[in-house]
Amino acid sequence: MLVIDGKIHPAFIVNSTDRRPRNGVGVSSPTQVRFVITKGWVSFYEFARFFRDGLGCRNALFIDGGEAPGLYAPELDRNEPPSHGGYGPIIAVVD
Repeated sequence: MLVIDGKIHPAFIVNSTDRRPRNGVGVSSPTQVRFVITKGWVSFYEFARFFRDGLGCRNALFIDGGEAPGLYAPELDRNEPPSHGGYGPIIAVVD
């Protein structure tokens, strides 16, 4: 967990040098979730703080990170395959 009941996970270090691409999901309301994949390298603390302070998520979960994340989103002009050669995790939103 990144954020638990509005609090950043206590194991995260404010000035950590462990910075990597990361992705996660947070809940910002009873009917809204936020999926995030970073464009740059961030620490767990920075990532958790973004969910809590930037997106208003009281709870957020780390999905995957390191060299794994990739993003294919033509509408955002992003096609960044992950270094392992395949996209994942896969998240689909269906109306």
